[in-house]
Amino acid sequence: GLQNLGNTCFMNSILQSLNAVPELVQQFLNPPERHWSSKAVVAPAYSGLVRDMITGSYGGCVNPSAFLRKISKHDTRWGDGRQQDSQEFLNSLLEALQAECNRITAKPTYRELQGKGSEAAQAAEAYEYARSWNDSVVDDIFGGLTQSTIQCHACQRLSHTFEPFLGLAVPIPPAAAASSGSGGDMDAGRGGAGVSVADCLRAFVECEELQGDDSYKCEACKQRQPHSKRMQIFRPPRVLVLTLKRFAQRPAAPGFFSRFRSPAKNNTPVRLEPEPLDLTPYCNPLGLRGLCVRGRGPVAPLYQLVAVSHHSGSLEGGHYTAQARSCLDGQWYNFNDSCVRREPSRPSGSSSSAYVMFY
Repeated sequence: GLQNLGNTCFMNSILQSLNAVPELVQQFLNPPERHWSSKAVVAPAYSGLVRDMITGSYGGCVNPSAFLRKISKHDTRWGDGRQQDSQEFLNSLLEALQAECNRITAKPTYRELQGKGSEAAQAAEAYEYARSWNDSVVDDIFGGLTQSTIQCHACQRLSHTFEPFLGLAVPIPPAAAASSGSGGDMDAGRGGAGVSVADCLRAFVECEELQGDDSYKCEACKQRQPHSKRMQIFRPPRVLVLTLKRFAQRPAAPGFFSRFRSPAKNNTPVRLEPEPLDLTPYCNPLGLRGLCVRGRGPVAPLYQLVAVSHHSGSLEGGHYTAQARSCLDGQWYNFNDSCVRREPSRPSGSSSSAYVMFY
């Protein structure tokens, strides 16, 4: 387990989840020489923490204070003693490791992407350009590419935008979300069937109509036109990180009390099935052609759940825990700071606390 140093359950939950990713553990447990820059602060501290967590897996509790001091130099939020968001901490940690382990030593020249040629050619240009800026073990493991396609309703012109990502934030479908409840939650209860992870991914790629103030100026029509917009995954990552969009800002209240708005939480239960998770329906088939195993043809983008970061309660006063599959013995464990217990099997059924999932 990991000691709670004062509202650091958000950090502990993510650290235990990342320790269930074998590819990441292998890179930082026994890092090769010159794995990070000479000025690195977070990466060597994280490597030391991974070693402590692995060697202490069969007894004892690890004190992460040395790591916390180092990552607080990268972002002061993590050491201020207040409760924080585990997904924001994950992003901050991965960005720090990405920067300190970057194989790119000479800063590339900024340029506008041409956006010409076939979809595959545009995607290749965007991916190569992104890797010319960030080429690290973090990108190797978590890096993927999304594709946003916008189509003009008037002339049917298509335009594509490709963006690199280290994780995806997916909505919980509105049809399943409950109305606002008390205590800062939109509580659907724990007894409902909820929605599945697949439902959330379908909502992520659902076509969106852009009209009125949201319309675009079409480069072919030379005027504002209604458009449709669709998101897809073009290049799936080796390790997929999915964050459920459980927190949303409440609408502004009139008058004095508008300044006291706090994020509302959507407690809709989400089923952690199916297993394995097949990303094929949410990907552009062009991007899947490059997914090959040596000696075999293309393979489907199938993912197995290895960890879940859970959040219970409100954002300000809640608590974070984790369920993760050990990369040492393959068993599932529940991590509640220093308290660790073995789980009989992988998480199943519906969970209103599941927040960040690792596949």
